[in-house]
Amino acid sequence: MNRQEQEHFITELIDNVKQDILKESPKYPDTWDGIELRWRIADVFGQVVFGDTGKRKGKRYLDYRNTVIVENLI
Repeated sequence: MNRQEQEHFITELIDNVKQDILKESPKYPDTWDGIELRWRIADVFGQVVFGDTGKRKGKRYLDYRNTVIVENLI
């Protein structure tokens, strides 16, 4: 993927997850604050990883983890 394709993919994925979270948010209890909302956001983003892309093993994942560490990514 070139940089423009990467940015488009990231934007679409985040926008889709945002819409899903906002659509279900009326069901959230009033007692939920930043803690529970962060957990829910993390859960929903975790659910968009599916199939073989969700398996965190193998050389590709190790290369990814190495890049995250070397580049000091969040």
